[in-house]
Amino acid sequence: MMIKKKWIANEENPGLIEKLSLETGYDDSLVRILINRKNHTAEDIEGFLNPSLKNLFDPFLLNDMKLAVERIKLAISDKEKIYIYGDYDVDGVTASSLLYTALKELDALVDIYIPDREAEGYGLNLAAVQKIHELGGTLIITVDCGITSVSEAELSKKLGIDMIVTDHHTCPEILPDCVAVINPKRKDSTYPFSELCGAGVALKLCSALGVINDTLLSIAAIGTVADIVPLVSENRIIAAYGIEKLKEGILENINILTSVAGSDYKTINARTLGFTIAPRINAAGRMASAKEAVEFFITKDKKRMIELSEYLNSLNEERQATERQITEEAKALIEKTNEDKNPVIVLWNEGWHEGVIGIVASRLTELYYKPCVLISVNNGIAKGSSRSIKGFNIYDALKGVSSYLIKFGGHSLAAGLSLYEKDLLEFKEKLNENSREIFENNSFFPEITLDCELKAKNINVEYFEFLKALEPFGMGNPEPVFLIKNAQVKSSFSFSMDKHMRLNLSKDGKDLETVGFGLGSYAPSLRSGDKLHLAATLGINEYKGIKRLQGVIRDIKLVK
Repeated sequence: MMIKKKWIANEENPGLIEKLSLETGYDDSLVRILINRKNHTAEDIEGFLNPSLKNLFDPFLLNDMKLAVERIKLAISDKEKIYIYGDYDVDGVTASSLLYTALKELDALVDIYIPDREAEGYGLNLAAVQKIHELGGTLIITVDCGITSVSEAELSKKLGIDMIVTDHHTCPEILPDCVAVINPKRKDSTYPFSELCGAGVALKLCSALGVINDTLLSIAAIGTVADIVPLVSENRIIAAYGIEKLKEGILENINILTSVAGSDYKTINARTLGFTIAPRINAAGRMASAKEAVEFFITKDKKRMIELSEYLNSLNEERQATERQITEEAKALIEKTNEDKNPVIVLWNEGWHEGVIGIVASRLTELYYKPCVLISVNNGIAKGSSRSIKGFNIYDALKGVSSYLIKFGGHSLAAGLSLYEKDLLEFKEKLNENSREIFENNSFFPEITLDCELKAKNINVEYFEFLKALEPFGMGNPEPVFLIKNAQVKSSFSFSMDKHMRLNLSKDGKDLETVGFGLGSYAPSLRSGDKLHLAATLGINEYKGIKRLQGVIRDIKLVK
């Protein structure tokens, strides 16, 4: 299935492109791409292409950082029991692990508490605060959570436990009453960059405590890439530096996990972190307990690293199998009920795995390009994950049917929810009733933003190597998408049981190989001599030691 896509060309500024090309000496196409990423001066461009640790901001610019450091140092000197309270996703696990590692270097008495996904859910909870009290904890430091934990902060105070919140999520009107609230998104914040992830904020705390090293930066890089925060400013510096250190093999556990996953740490990039490392770490919190994922980062025992790498890999395989099963069941339900004709796809089933339905909801949203709510039912309680599309705020949509919900939370493109099983049908009907007008009055298409045209002179491996200066790619710095105009088809064929397509083209006398993943059904309709416009990213196809530039097709338009 290939949904119609809307192509958007970035605005051109020929004068600025020419000026910056002359000032920097870079190819005009690279300058154009850099301008598209909001680099408007030669200084911006050099800073972007050469991310440096010296450009990280002073951690004490974050509100309450001094208070947090003073309280932690007191706890260390008095041998108080410190508990790091994290989250079960990659960001929470890496934030917990790097802060634990730093505090251990400072000889702190410290432990980590990660809530159980199914039993406790996301964030700090009252029962956990009570348990930490019973275990002798006198200081709780939250990472990647805690910004909404007002009642938990009150209980902590009553029990004689001090609390420091470090978080990066949107702040509510009322902040927890505690020793310190460190969050670059605070309304009163003057910190120069608001888009750090949980691991990034934890790293700033470590830096303020005087512990900053390649190990911590490498762990923070994993959390930064995995949490899909914009890879600009400090995030770009952390990710770029950490990835280089990971390629040098600084983290033995990652070297082992990468090998178990069938890859090589020496070739790690942002894609490896996002699609190989992160899913295996996430699998622990999704399928079992994130405690093993934390242990994977903090253990010094190589034998245990190997055991945990194999365990995380097996959990990921289990997650993939469960995901495939739920996806097929959901698609069958959609086909049977014509659910995709509704504004919002709402599906539920007893026994669907809570840790996986969010991923499946994302896949269905991408496949049908409609908001999707996927719900797991268990003992009369329905817990769901929703994903949305640009232009439809799923959080606001859920707010409009909140009378049916026990609780919900999230943002415009993703939200979690829970409700009673008995209310499911009415919830679905009301959600679609409220949403129908938006879909009747608007046309929603996935958008492809084109960076620049691929010229025939740049159809070579050297140009691709040149573009590597833009890495690491991610949110805020996507892989460049090129417009390939008036390319002529030489040949096309499908492969992998007709799933994918290879398309060999000629562009102004230069040959270009392209591949279209999931586009195998298009191959028979393309004839030699057909003219096409393509939107594509660039990659390398290596066979028997020979490298060739390869276009990776995002969309095709036939030139009539």
